[in-house]
Amino acid sequence: MMTWGWIDMISCIPTFGWGRIARIIRILKLLKTLRTGQSLIKAISRKRGESALLSAAIMLLFAMLFGSVAILQCEMDEPNANIQNAPDAIWWTFCMIMKGGCENYDPVSIEGRLVAAVLMFVGMTFGATIIGFMAMLLTSGGSRENVDGSPKTSNDET
Repeated sequence: MMTWGWIDMISCIPTFGWGRIARIIRILKLLKTLRTGQSLIKAISRKRGESALLSAAIMLLFAMLFGSVAILQCEMDEPNANIQNAPDAIWWTFCMIMKGGCENYDPVSIEGRLVAAVLMFVGMTFGATIIGFMAMLLTSGGSRENVDGSPKTSNDET
């Protein structure tokens, strides 16, 4: 409310004649946001590897969060379920994403098994992205030097 929210509030009130000016400012603010989005897209396209790594890490974090909540909601009301509290749900989600299963906890409901399948797929997909990025870093790390250890220049052949 202190920065730009008051302009949005004034532009919603139809009785003020000068409220149209607030709407113009609101449109200009939207155009600035679009320009910022375009510069973000340019930065992402320039650094594809780092962007993929960051996206994979964020997706894994969201999968941990939503997977834990989902499995807890699915299994909490089941009479013979062994995932009954938040720490168990977080540990189960972590195990499902990292290795595809947890030896102490198994979902008993159909919905819980569906959550497990989705988490296994997410873990394999984004885990492979992170591992691929790390492999790229390890294999391309020595390509900046010649065989004799001298740094490559633009005239050197690859």
